[in-house]
Amino acid sequence: MAVADITTQTLDEYIDHVSSDRKLSPSTLNKHLVVVRKVLNEARRRGYLKALPLFPSVKRKDNPRPYFKDSDYRRLWRAASDLSKEGLKVRYVPLTEEIWDFIVFHVNVFVRVSDLKTLKHRHVQVVKEHGTQYLLLSVTKSKTVNRDSATMPFAVDVYERLLKRHRERGFGKADDFVFFPEYQNREYALQTIRRQFEFILEHAGLKEDSRGRARTLYSLRHTALMFRLLKGDNVDIFLLARNALTSVDQLERFYLSHVESRTKIENLQSMRVTST
Repeated sequence: MAVADITTQTLDEYIDHVSSDRKLSPSTLNKHLVVVRKVLNEARRRGYLKALPLFPSVKRKDNPRPYFKDSDYRRLWRAASDLSKEGLKVRYVPLTEEIWDFIVFHVNVFVRVSDLKTLKHRHVQVVKEHGTQYLLLSVTKSKTVNRDSATMPFAVDVYERLLKRHRERGFGKADDFVFFPEYQNREYALQTIRRQFEFILEHAGLKEDSRGRARTLYSLRHTALMFRLLKGDNVDIFLLARNALTSVDQLERFYLSHVESRTKIENLQSMRVTST
């Protein structure tokens, strides 16, 4: 079509067509509209259009990823530990305690898996003060913002164990990657992590949650945040969002629904204390 012939009705009809014909998700439909908008903006810049038509809004339905409840996480942890000792290979790559450390580490930090993929030792600061310990992760190429993120205390133990093992293999320098440092191609490193993680999920019978939703590597970050929201003592949502390099809105949309359900159950089953 000529760009000048594209109207709001044209866009509505296009969205209706691809929605019914290809069963696209709201997220994908929005991406289609983004591309169309870019084309029309370029047409306006070149003088072919005086103004852009009104774009339809596509309602997005939030679809929180599943996380690991306590019992499931313990099964995952044990499966990763046991399999790392069996000398197995996944796609010709040895499955070692490296993937076990990755799982435990990820559940004790709050950044995205894409941030851990490119994390180097120079981005990690070990802090031990006032009777506690934590890592300060300087994420430089985050999906949203660049900000330091503090971890849970156990992440320090995992990191120091990992660093000791890497130094024995000739890695562990400032510019070496924290996980699977032998792979300079970080997309391949991430593929290796994902394949080994999925192998462990299959072995442990944890590929899906109780609602049939598929678990992925992203479930580890969701688990880290859910553990804080469910187990923390009056956790400040704003501070948690900043530390996770996300927004309060994202936490409310993708995490708090689970927390609210748990809170309602606790409220429903609460008992009034009466004096005798």
